[in-house]
Amino acid sequence: MSSSKSNGKKKNSKSASSSHTKKKKKKSSKSTVTEEEDLEVTVEVVASKSSLSKNNNPIVVSFPGGFPQSVRRDDDDDVNSSNGKPPEFVWRRLHASPDNEKKTAPDKSKKSSKHDKGRRVIGRDGICTYESVLPSTAQARNHRLCVGVFDKRRGVLQVSLAAEDGHVFALEQSVTGYKDNCNDTTTTPSKFKTASDRHKALFSSFGSAKKRKVLKSQEANRVTVDTTVGGLSIGSFANQPQMSESNRKALQDQKSLQQDQQNGEPLDAVALAYAEARQKLLPKWNEAVDKPSLVYDAREIAGKGVWERLYSQTSNPDRVIEDASSEGRPGVISWHSVVKSPIMKTIDAANNSGNKSRTRQLLTTALLLNHMISFWNGVALSSRPVRGDPKGIARDFSIANVDLTARFIGLFLTSTGAGGRYALSTQDRDRLLIHILLMYLMANGISTTSKNEEIMKVPTMEPLFTQLKGGDDGGRNAIQSVNMVTLATNLLREAGCTIRKKGKSDIASELKLPLTFPKAPQKRLKRGR
Repeated sequence: MSSSKSNGKKKNSKSASSSHTKKKKKKSSKSTVTEEEDLEVTVEVVASKSSLSKNNNPIVVSFPGGFPQSVRRDDDDDVNSSNGKPPEFVWRRLHASPDNEKKTAPDKSKKSSKHDKGRRVIGRDGICTYESVLPSTAQARNHRLCVGVFDKRRGVLQVSLAAEDGHVFALEQSVTGYKDNCNDTTTTPSKFKTASDRHKALFSSFGSAKKRKVLKSQEANRVTVDTTVGGLSIGSFANQPQMSESNRKALQDQKSLQQDQQNGEPLDAVALAYAEARQKLLPKWNEAVDKPSLVYDAREIAGKGVWERLYSQTSNPDRVIEDASSEGRPGVISWHSVVKSPIMKTIDAANNSGNKSRTRQLLTTALLLNHMISFWNGVALSSRPVRGDPKGIARDFSIANVDLTARFIGLFLTSTGAGGRYALSTQDRDRLLIHILLMYLMANGISTTSKNEEIMKVPTMEPLFTQLKGGDDGGRNAIQSVNMVTLATNLLREAGCTIRKKGKSDIASELKLPLTFPKAPQKRLKRGR
């Protein structure tokens, strides 16, 4: 690009310049004397063949659908701030797809790249989208638009051809997010081939809410052969719009159960009900493990934050074991007898082996079990409802951790209304009991065989049963009438454990791999004579 003054000479073949003199007249308010000023303007014309100008030519757009509201100027303000942010435009090059590129023979007469399919201008504001496309196959225009920019400081008027050989991009305006119910871009003319379809589309767009409700009711009452019992399938029957959500979900569950296989036998609705009840009863389990101790996770039961807090209390395993064996020492945890006697002996043996990390994990599990037994004593051995906030309940039940008490309330109690009132239902009692039984297995039953294989087995559960029944003092409580051995046997079997009975008051429990849950019982109908 070059410029010249009034001599009118061209310095470069790619640009031309000319100098003009304009006269301005100024009238004085006091006299009629006319003053003239000479203003020298240099005109620079940028050639369209310049590689620099070709990449930086201004892009000119027009708005046939109306000027955007976001950039309209008011009489008083420069820009109305309430109209939103002005649109931002992007200029992109369209590329040909590989499939179209192979099918279309290259045109050697064109200088553009074989990947070039044209140009696209797109912009958006808070309301509308503006878009225009110029294909590379567009015919040459007889007229071209040039854009001039006047620099007052330099006195230069720079004229350059608009982008794409002087093309004006006419922007098509559309409302962002608007979906036309009647004139959808994906709708084919065959969709409205019947009078009923045209009638429905008309009232969907312009009808009243009452009329649309009537049409929806008529559509729901329509019955075809595919949606009748005994028709094609359960899936087609469940797709009826008039069917309630609960019935539709039940049919869809039945369909999914027919596709699933368990031990080569198809599942049914009874098996599904048992699977859902098992998930509500047991803590989360993991079947894809190679050790029994990893099936149920004590961290998951306590919660991550509570577990880390309990784990920090076992930084000195020797001191914790010593406190558990002491009687009446001030400032230490009140350990229950079932935790002090069999469990601490097992943990002491692991501590003597030198594995501190394993010892701390067992101590944290035992500490969690000790708090869980305290919670059991407060809610299961008493017939009175639980009242108060977690802090007050923790104080009444002798639980040192308030967050753990809130965790137990959420897992094992049912709220009965405002004011912090809770009740322990039969389902809540069974859920709390199976958590205690599994925690007892994890704290007291992990050992290693001579073949270096891990097993999780407790030879006797009687000490725990005695503790859960109220201890050795034998006071009357709400759990005395419950057959603890039978209840614990059923719950442990539901958790995948193997049970061996040892008289009327004791059992042995073991968790083996692979994890296997009991099958749902099948009710057999009696045959008539």
